[in-house]
Amino acid sequence: MQFSRRNFRIALRAFVAASLVVILPALEHQIGHRRWPVKTLSDADSGRVVRLPVDTTVRALASLPKVPAPSRTTGASRPTS
Repeated sequence: MQFSRRNFRIALRAFVAASLVVILPALEHQIGHRRWPVKTLSDADSGRVVRLPVDTTVRALASLPKVPAPSRTTGASRPTS
């Protein structure tokens, strides 16, 4: 089947749109809902959050050590001091 350039673009856009309709809800569910209590400060550790502004610079923030990657089994980071 031979597509004209216009029909190819239409078919490609339809394919991309259909793919996004399937993929995005799955990604949103994985990314958005699992950590929702942390994002909304309704988790058990929310009381540990200091809500006062901190006077700092970009250079000081960039020099902080990196936080370890989350555990693949629990999704939690190891404690840092």
